[in-house]
Amino acid sequence: MPALPVRLIAIAALVAIACGRDASAQPSTWQLPATPANGGALATQSTDGNALVARMLAGMERNVSLTAKVRQRIWLGDRETQGEGQYWHQSVDNQRRSRWQLRTLAGGETVSLVQVFDRRYVWTERRMGENRKVSRIDIDTLRREMLTRAETAGEAALGVSPQQATLLARGGISQLLADLQRRFDFGPPRPALVGERDNQRETLAVVGVWKPAELTRLWQGAPYDPAAPPAWPLDQWPEQLPHHVVIHCGRKNMFPYLIEYRSAGDAAAATAVNAVASVARPLARYEFFEERFAAVMDPQLFQYDPGEVDWVDETGKVLASLLPLEVQEPEEETALRRRVVR
Repeated sequence: MPALPVRLIAIAALVAIACGRDASAQPSTWQLPATPANGGALATQSTDGNALVARMLAGMERNVSLTAKVRQRIWLGDRETQGEGQYWHQSVDNQRRSRWQLRTLAGGETVSLVQVFDRRYVWTERRMGENRKVSRIDIDTLRREMLTRAETAGEAALGVSPQQATLLARGGISQLLADLQRRFDFGPPRPALVGERDNQRETLAVVGVWKPAELTRLWQGAPYDPAAPPAWPLDQWPEQLPHHVVIHCGRKNMFPYLIEYRSAGDAAAATAVNAVASVARPLARYEFFEERFAAVMDPQLFQYDPGEVDWVDETGKVLASLLPLEVQEPEEETALRRRVVR
C-alpha cells in the first residue's frame, strides 16, 4: 500500500504513525469571502492553478533568507497527532541550505524529526524514545547521475531535468512545492481566508488532483496507458494515499501558509462549491506561520554530524523515485557507517 507520496511529508508523517491520541481540537477556521477583500486586485492574478504553484515555488527559490514556524496535524482514522517545529533556509541556487525541526508526543514518548541540507547532503534524523534512525542523500551524486542519464537518453525520456531532480531531493519547502507541482494538476485559484477568526490571512487557494501517470505509478506500480486508463475506485483507495490536496498562499507574497492532504473519504470536497474550506479530518495538514524573510541565522543550524550511529544512504532510492518506471534499474540501498563508503 503506498505511503504519502511527498517524501518530505512521508518523513514527517512517521512522527505520527506509531500511535496517536483522540482528536479533540477543532481545525483552524477557513472561510471563503463572498468577494475578494481587495476588490478587483485579483483580476491580475493568473486563472491557472498550476501557474500559481509555479509562482509559489519561484518565490521560495528567490527568498535569500526565510524562517517560519511549522504546525502539523495528522489524522489516522479517528485519531489525531499534533506536532510543531521550525523551518529555516538561507541563500539561493547552489548555495541554498535548509533545516526542518518537528516534534510531537506519541504514546507518551517524544518523537522528533530533523532534516538538514548543508549544500551537498540531505541528512534526516528520526527519533522515538531511545530509537534513532539516520539517513542521507548525496545531492552531488544525484545530480551527476541525472546529468549522465540525460546525456544518454535525453531529458524528455527521463521526464525530469537534472535541475528539477535536485530541487525534488534537497529538502525544504521548495522540495515540498516542487513535488506537489510534479504530481498534481491544480484548478483555478480562489480568494479565501486562512487562520483563526481573530488572525486570518487573505489567501489564494487551489485544489490539486492527481496527474493520471503519477497516480498509476503509485497505486498500480506501472506506467500509465492513456488508451487503457486504470480504475481508481474510492472504496479501494489506500488509506494513506491522498485523494486530493489544497494549498493556500498569500495573495501578495505567494508564501504557502497551509497545505492539506485529504483522504478518499473527502473525495466530494474536491469539487464542492467551498472546496478550499476546511474538512473535519484531512489526512494531514501543515501550517506555516510567523514567517520572516530577512532573519539572521546561526550558520551551525545548517551543519549536521550523525556521530557514531549507523546510517543509510538513500541516494539510489531517491534517484529511482525520480526516473520513469521504464528506465529504472534495480534499487540498491546500502547501509553505511560514518565516514565509510563502500
